[in-house]
Amino acid sequence: MPARLAACLMAALIAGVAAVTVRADRLYGNAMLSYQHIEQPNGTTGKDDLTRETLLVNFEDVLFTKNQIRLAANLSRRELSFSDYHEFRPIYYFDLKSAGYAFQTSYSSYKRRSLVIGSDRTIDVYHRDWRSTAQFNYEKLPSLNIVYNRQRSFDKESVKRFNSRSRNLVLESNYVYKTVSLRTSFNDLKQRSDLPGGLDNHTRSYTGTVAISLPLRTFGFLSTTYNYYQTRQYSDESFGRKSLTHSATTLATLTPVRNLTLNLNYSGRFNTARAGLQEQDNANQNFSTQIAYQPLSYLNLRAIKAYQIGDETGAYQIVEYVTTSATLTRYLRNGVDTRITYSRTMFQQSNRLLPVRGDEGQVLENRRLDDYSLDTYYGSLGFTAYNYIKTYLDMSVSRDSDPADPIRRYQMTRSIDVRLEISRKMEGRVSFTSLYQGEKLRLDRSFSKNYNLGFTFYPERNLNMNLTYIYTSFLGGNRLRTGSFTGYVSYSFRRAFSVYFTLNQQTQRQATPLLDTDEFTEVTTRPQTINGQLLIYLSPKSTVSFGYLYSRTENRGGGRQTSRSLQSVLNIQI
Repeated sequence: MPARLAACLMAALIAGVAAVTVRADRLYGNAMLSYQHIEQPNGTTGKDDLTRETLLVNFEDVLFTKNQIRLAANLSRRELSFSDYHEFRPIYYFDLKSAGYAFQTSYSSYKRRSLVIGSDRTIDVYHRDWRSTAQFNYEKLPSLNIVYNRQRSFDKESVKRFNSRSRNLVLESNYVYKTVSLRTSFNDLKQRSDLPGGLDNHTRSYTGTVAISLPLRTFGFLSTTYNYYQTRQYSDESFGRKSLTHSATTLATLTPVRNLTLNLNYSGRFNTARAGLQEQDNANQNFSTQIAYQPLSYLNLRAIKAYQIGDETGAYQIVEYVTTSATLTRYLRNGVDTRITYSRTMFQQSNRLLPVRGDEGQVLENRRLDDYSLDTYYGSLGFTAYNYIKTYLDMSVSRDSDPADPIRRYQMTRSIDVRLEISRKMEGRVSFTSLYQGEKLRLDRSFSKNYNLGFTFYPERNLNMNLTYIYTSFLGGNRLRTGSFTGYVSYSFRRAFSVYFTLNQQTQRQATPLLDTDEFTEVTTRPQTINGQLLIYLSPKSTVSFGYLYSRTENRGGGRQTSRSLQSVLNIQI
């Protein structure tokens, strides 16, 4: 009750100030009222009626000519489903801004019902939330952002279950001078529990970034970035954990001759973490060089040499690879476009082992797989046989010379996409995608298929109809086949009203193998969703909407649950 009284007084104060103040720049806001009726006929909860109200009021004025002030109140109340409990949360705002600085603060006092751990009893938990932000940004000076938040949660039980508080301070600064950018931040977080045996946690972190960008006259570009991050954690004012991370990135792009591009890249991350007397070091570094040459407008050649070094406590690994690729893009004739790409990557990787197992699953030995190569072939074809038919074909095949699992030696994807422009008001689409993975390349096999059929018809600018059917099959350990039909209709009349209706019907068939047999048992489920909404424009500043939602779900055990929901929302701009 005190929270509601304070909210009403705040709204009345803003309205009163607006009524008597001549220099009021602006009084605006938004009010929303929502009503929802829910039914679950075959459930145990039955029926329920819910309401939700929200009022947002803003008052702006000019203070000392160049400073703008804003007072605001956001008052919201909502009921919880199938319960007599409701939540009311007010948020009050105060903003002050001008050229070069801005200050915002908000305060919220509310309560929520929470479940007591280890029992079915619920209690009221009270929250106090205060958030403040200040920004300073003046020309030729470093920018400064300050964020300060305080939160508290407690209950009023004789034996307290909730009693904690936290505060967080964040300082950020950024400065740019010509080609150099500097950024630093400080974060100080304190969390305190006032319950018996509760711990106090304190975390401090420091971050710094230096970035330099240099144009290399007429033939290149160079950029370098260095990051520093340190964090310290304390528990009950005693040292707990410490982490220090350095990272650097350098990128150089050179174009010494025409049609030739050279890229040099380095990135490294070094981390040291200490907890008590234990210390752990991690490092990851990447080096790469890339050369791209385009001798012809439709031919692109590329070569990449790279190193990856990973150094963690107890493990050290180096990966080296060389990639060469060629891409041919060519217009064969009017309306026909082709693209062919071939790439070969040769790997050398330390500590890559394949366990060799016996008939009973025991590991007999570890075989080294240091050297292997990956070949990838990709081709696409796009053509327009007629002005109203567009077809796109794609195919990709990858081959691993020495895979860890023989069944993953070949991977293949195929797709076809056809667009039909039947008329200016009708469009159809058909697409097919298949995935394959196996020890041998089989063009007639796939473990996953997807079919997509669609039709769109818009006879008028304000009328749109769409039909879509999607069929997916997956041949894995549990065979799954899914068919989904979706229908959509929308209609609008000037600014008087707009309505849409959506229907989704699915059929899911899942086959599970029976134990110790080659037979399968199949379970079929048919979930369904129906959704509709009507939006009416009562005036330029007020709208009312009505929505209906029907949902039916099924599980593999034969259980079914249905729910119906009718909702109406009134929205008024002040």
